[in-house]
Amino acid sequence: MILGLEHYLPKYKSGPEDLIVNLSSVAGVTPYACFAIYNATKFAVNGMTLAWGLPVHFERTKVRVIG
Repeated sequence: MILGLEHYLPKYKSGPEDLIVNLSSVAGVTPYACFAIYNATKFAVNGMTLAWGLPVHFERTKVRVIG
């Protein structure tokens, strides 16, 4: 997502706004005891998406981030 925001979108966006859609898995919202590290990576994707989906980031970048 960072590479997209900082390098790809500024070069290739065709309009005034853009959209990034992040997908992880159900493990991003439901913990599984046998997949702790996998859960951690999916929770991180979910958390980044929620944080970068806030209005303050949209106003700075003109990129909507949803998941």
